[in-house]
Amino acid sequence: MEPILLNIPTELTTDRLLLRVPEPGDGPEVNEVSNKSLPQLRPWLKFAQKVQSIDETETFLREAKAEFIMRKSLTYLIFKESRFIGNISLFHIDWKFPKFEIAYWLSTDENGNGYMTEAVKAVTELAFTQLDAVRVEIKVATPNDKSRGIPEKLGFELEGILKKADKHPDGYYYDVALYAKTN
Repeated sequence: MEPILLNIPTELTTDRLLLRVPEPGDGPEVNEVSNKSLPQLRPWLKFAQKVQSIDETETFLREAKAEFIMRKSLTYLIFKESRFIGNISLFHIDWKFPKFEIAYWLSTDENGNGYMTEAVKAVTELAFTQLDAVRVEIKVATPNDKSRGIPEKLGFELEGILKKADKHPDGYYYDVALYAKTN
């Protein structure tokens, strides 16, 4: 079956969260939370190197929705009690294999509550139960202990450390921990 024909849910629910595909008009709320969280996100994420305008955020979200429809990447916004708190995506998708990579970030205000672990668990279950994944990967900068804790809690296996696997916008190279779960 062609990936575009797959019926992939546009919403996922957990005990405490709603994950849903971006919609037009989400830009202002996502922009406010992401810009407020820049100091925490800047060391780890390329998009977090500068303050984004609302239009830049809205453009990103509309492109993310288009990529969801085309099944190129599957981005969900994370809401707690109707309030946006983070973002999670299945990307680097190889439908022929099939395998996926998960990327995520969380509002600074919501750290330490287990919300991202809950969201990653839901997206991992989606990949394995509805998308027939054989492999799901999470790559994390080695010094990012908070993000590394999530795949470790969820039973992902640390397959290795990729030396100088990514380059920070400030110009330095850093190591990346590769976690994976297989079916």
